[in-house]
Amino acid sequence: MDEEGYLRKYNLIEKSKSLVWAKFQTYTAGELRLVDVYLSRINPREEASCEVKFSLAEYARLVDLQNPDPRVVKPQLDHFLGNVVTLTLPWKGKDAFVKYVLFTKARCEQDEHGKYWITISCNPDLRQVFFNLASDGYVRYRLSCTINMKSKYSIKLYCILLDWAHNPDGWKVELPVLKENMEALDKSYEDFRNFRKWVLDVAVNEINELSDLTVKYDKITVGRRVVGIHFHITRQVPNTVTVGDKTGVGTNSERFVRFTKNLFTLADAEGLLQLVRRKLKELHPGIPADKQEEAEWDVLSRAYNYLMPGGLRTKQGEEIENPMGYLWAILSRGDKVGDYLPTFYEGEFPVMDMTEEDSTAQ
Repeated sequence: MDEEGYLRKYNLIEKSKSLVWAKFQTYTAGELRLVDVYLSRINPREEASCEVKFSLAEYARLVDLQNPDPRVVKPQLDHFLGNVVTLTLPWKGKDAFVKYVLFTKARCEQDEHGKYWITISCNPDLRQVFFNLASDGYVRYRLSCTINMKSKYSIKLYCILLDWAHNPDGWKVELPVLKENMEALDKSYEDFRNFRKWVLDVAVNEINELSDLTVKYDKITVGRRVVGIHFHITRQVPNTVTVGDKTGVGTNSERFVRFTKNLFTLADAEGLLQLVRRKLKELHPGIPADKQEEAEWDVLSRAYNYLMPGGLRTKQGEEIENPMGYLWAILSRGDKVGDYLPTFYEGEFPVMDMTEEDSTAQ
């Protein structure tokens, strides 16, 4: 995977609670992954970013098409655009809901080099779901947590459990409600053994293997009948990028000099850490004060491990004449430090109460 693709995996997703709990009906696992990639590329605070471009090959790979050909992708795009989501409206009544298509436009075109691109845009009537995140809260996670999931149930359950991860008691849910939230409504799943084998255990195993959550569950029974599930949820350190060795004494600057085998001077290391510190305070203000120094170290050591695995050579084998300038140029761009910041530093985000006045806008 090239550097751009690698970094994209670690882009942040900010998904509104409306999307977390929406019913995605006919979406496939590939289409749910595509939605996550879309969310990872927009700026949720800037509606002008609503158009997202994919290469034809990338799009086909995401939705599990073997042949990246416009003629093959065209009917799949018909399906993707035709998918309906159901959003609940509890403030309008217990069973109130509204149905929408999430995306209303897809454009496939060839550039001057002969390469095909697909550009998709969300439904203008649902901009609030993508961009007005403060209205009903949101969850935040890395694209790497869901991009390799094969089951649509895994992606759906991961986001729901992430919404409950702040609760020390986990999530206790009645079995029919769980099936409805996971959209596992096939008649065969009325038998708990089938539901557990083909839906629940598949999802829990993928979440534990691929994401930043560790999940266990207990069955809630009445007699011999399973009536609910009690999920126990903990956040784990994502095993995605090699973290720098935190052993040894001294300041982060001194440790970084040792870590890079004196490739950087102490002044270089101090300068880079100051850059990282400034960026984290500006773009990730939610990091607790007692975790700031550790976060700075993780960002810089992760960036070095990925960007300069060969010391004075890049991952592609190109020579680096000025290592200080090379790292500085990359980490000073936008929120590049965020590509190397583990999500567990960024804390939880509160669910804001939906007032009667707020809800009328939806």
